[in-house]
Amino acid sequence: MQKKIVIGLIVIAIIIIGGILFSRGTNQVNQNTSTTGTNTSTGSNANTTTTSGNALITLTQSELAQHNSSRDCWLLIDGNIYVATSYLPQHPGGSREITPYCGKDASTAFATQGGRGQHSNLADAQLNALLLGSLGSEVTQAKVNALN
Repeated sequence: MQKKIVIGLIVIAIIIIGGILFSRGTNQVNQNTSTTGTNTSTGSNANTTTTSGNALITLTQSELAQHNSSRDCWLLIDGNIYVATSYLPQHPGGSREITPYCGKDASTAFATQGGRGQHSNLADAQLNALLLGSLGSEVTQAKVNALN
């Protein structure tokens, strides 16, 4: 029983520390990144607008589909788009478990852990750290850069 409590506390600590480190990195990138109003890092032709010097990208199904490789991997899970590129080498099952879903809807694959069960709370927390936005929403180019 005590072992389960200790493991639970360790998992919670990892999630909290990871969230703090991730938010500091994102804030630093957002403060130090300037954009020109074009979407050069994603290589896409997405519609962009500029607001206060930050390019905005509308996340569409066609935009998602352009990020379909291990070098540039976005996933749609339950209506949200996640940038998984930097996470691929860290995935416990290997990147080959995720790459077939790059640029596609991975909702069922994530919910069922590829047909083998379900993901842990830690996996849910790690996924949340990769959130770019929802389908149809606008995000800044700086956020895309920070998650790639």
